[in-house]
Amino acid sequence: MFSPLYSPFDPFVQYPAQRRVRPSAIPSAYYQRAHPEEFFTPQYRVARPKTYGQQTPQRYYPENYYTPVSRNMSSNNRTGYDSSQTTTSSESSDSEQDDWNLLRSMLPDSLPANRQYGASHNKSHNNLKPRQGHRASNKSHRHPSQQLLEAQRQQEAIQRFQRNRAAKIIQRQWRQHHERQRDEASKKIAEFIRSRIEIRQARQILQCLRTLHSFEDELNLLHERQGSRVFKHPLKFAPDSTPDSIKILPVKENQSYLGYEDALLKLLIRIDGVDSMGSGLVRTTRKSLVNKTQQFLDALDEYKKAQYSQI
Repeated sequence: MFSPLYSPFDPFVQYPAQRRVRPSAIPSAYYQRAHPEEFFTPQYRVARPKTYGQQTPQRYYPENYYTPVSRNMSSNNRTGYDSSQTTTSSESSDSEQDDWNLLRSMLPDSLPANRQYGASHNKSHNNLKPRQGHRASNKSHRHPSQQLLEAQRQQEAIQRFQRNRAAKIIQRQWRQHHERQRDEASKKIAEFIRSRIEIRQARQILQCLRTLHSFEDELNLLHERQGSRVFKHPLKFAPDSTPDSIKILPVKENQSYLGYEDALLKLLIRIDGVDSMGSGLVRTTRKSLVNKTQQFLDALDEYKKAQYSQI
């Protein structure tokens, strides 16, 4: 139970420092409802300071005071306290009187007698009902049918627990088996992909070699068909030709020479465009084919210079 002046959600709210209400500032009405016998004497008075502009009652806890417990009280007392009882009652025991005398010597003499002691010292333990503890669990008082039902429920609960545990074990084993299968499959797939990469690269290298071999066959065929006819016909040069820049006229007499030279240049560009794929074999084959084509072009240049020198 909480006071209207204090909420359990106050730690989550930002109040100004001067407006904060202390948790100990609980109204006395709560304690009066819970422990009414402790508030019938002026000893447990409530202080009401005007600190924050409003009444903030503060409770004086009884454990801070010495209150001896009385053991003998009159049979007419039914409430647990009696403000009319005094310490001079003939029904009080000797030990109780000694407690009163000890407390009176400890307290100042200026306080009246009715304010020195609380009402709780007049409680009669003979009239109060003792607290009964919880009864121990005893199954012997139950009906046999109830015992049988409880045993059946326990057996069903044990079987249900065993089934659930077995199902969890099976599911865990299945998950682990599935994970192992997936890991093995992923390893096989990765190895296959790596091997396929190497196979694909080897196939590409083989295709490049086949392309170069086809270019070599084409070069040999071109040289056999046109190379022999080029050197049989004299060439005609342009009038503005010089030894540094020899110009051949595009006439019928120069058709075989120009056609052969153009075919060699185009084939050289195609050979140069073949990718080596990082293979030394492809690079070596391509280089040898380029050198062979370049030899045929050099032979054409030598024949052209020889023809121009005869003019």
